[in-house]
Amino acid sequence: YSSGAVTTQGRFAFRYGRVDIRARLPHGAGIWPAFWLLPVAQSSWLAPYEIDMMEAYGLTPGIAMTLHWSTHQAQCTLVGPDFSAGYHVFSLVWTPTSLTWYVDGQRACEQTEHIPTVAMYLILNTALGGIAGQPAGAGEFPRVLSVDYVRVYQPAGTR
Repeated sequence: YSSGAVTTQGRFAFRYGRVDIRARLPHGAGIWPAFWLLPVAQSSWLAPYEIDMMEAYGLTPGIAMTLHWSTHQAQCTLVGPDFSAGYHVFSLVWTPTSLTWYVDGQRACEQTEHIPTVAMYLILNTALGGIAGQPAGAGEFPRVLSVDYVRVYQPAGTR
């Protein structure tokens, strides 16, 4: 089995704005899809910030939306529709004073403390194992993360 990822590291980064990702998530034992942001300039393996737009964990229903800073985190969860049954739009609005997560246009989470002020790049991936548990076997595969689009909107002068 293998995991896969697409990243904008070294190609595109931004500070503040809106990210919309329309995707159909894979589901199953051991499947861990995620959309996240990391700082362009980080001095160690432990990034000073990480924004998880969306993470889904194996057979656990729903998604998590998390802001990590230093060794701390603030997280919201949303148990909604079966995100593998159709396409959904996962959005993040990032301002100097807040992070607000949306799913299909509905506000799902907000964080107003420890907001990153540095440029970040995107990662879209599907991992196997870890928090999502272990894949049940060959019957679980193939699993596909289908992404229709990724759109980033930025306020003028914030790149």
